[in-house]
Amino acid sequence: MISVSKKYLFALAMVLMLLLSRSVSGYARDHGPPRVIITYPRNGMRNVDPSIKEISVTFNERMMDKSWSWCYEERDTFPRLAGQPYYTEKNTVNVLPVQLEPN
Repeated sequence: MISVSKKYLFALAMVLMLLLSRSVSGYARDHGPPRVIITYPRNGMRNVDPSIKEISVTFNERMMDKSWSWCYEERDTFPRLAGQPYYTEKNTVNVLPVQLEPN
């Protein structure tokens, strides 16, 4: 009877370790670099409505808050910022408040 209890406890401990290894603090275990699922407006889109107040990037996994980097190829074509970036949708969507100009 004691060996059955030890086997049961061992199996329970293994299941708990497996569950904990898959998720730490609500973040999925990392199985590779995050991927961009979609951007808004879509990447390369022309004739974007200048009244849009935010651009965003949606990732395939949760991202760490306060750890973002918005980059540009040409400074002259990067939009004027209207605030600080932030995450929504359980840290999968990073939003950049902007003030766009025509053309």
